[in-house]
Amino acid sequence: MNTTKSLRITLGLVLIFSCLTSFGQEAPAFRKNAVYQEIGGVGGLYSINFERRIINKKGKVVFLSAGYAVPFKESFDVQFETNWTGIPLQINWSTNKKCKTIFRSFEAGLSLTPSFYRVDKQTLQLENGETATMLSSKGFRLLPGYRLGYRYEGPKGLIVRAGVGSILLLPVPGLSVGYSF
Repeated sequence: MNTTKSLRITLGLVLIFSCLTSFGQEAPAFRKNAVYQEIGGVGGLYSINFERRIINKKGKVVFLSAGYAVPFKESFDVQFETNWTGIPLQINWSTNKKCKTIFRSFEAGLSLTPSFYRVDKQTLQLENGETATMLSSKGFRLLPGYRLGYRYEGPKGLIVRAGVGSILLLPVPGLSVGYSF
């Protein structure tokens, strides 16, 4: 067999198979799971979250997420300090605006963050000028909230979310970056 003839047959087969595989490709299905880190928002200082897409119909997308709010200290004045941590739970509704392989949308949702706190040390000034120190105490609170924002999901799994969340209904700006799979 001639070298040029075998080269032509090989190139022809490569061309045929490459055309067949390109016709068989579709836009990738949107991923159901995601992990992201959020700075601000419903998790307080920052949180690490797992998200699951539970409804994905034309015009309607619903996400459930749960996370871990990294502990932070809060000091209202010099007399006491409180350590907080929480588990932000969210349900978010989204408009479904697809543009080829990119998902861009407005998001709105509700959150409930079970929070645990510990007051390490509390120093009180008594009326007679003396000071009294109270030992640590622990507590639990449910913090309701909301989320309004914008969501971008890229074709390779990048997720960026920006918006306003709340803690005790006080608005807190938030930015999330993560990966969907």
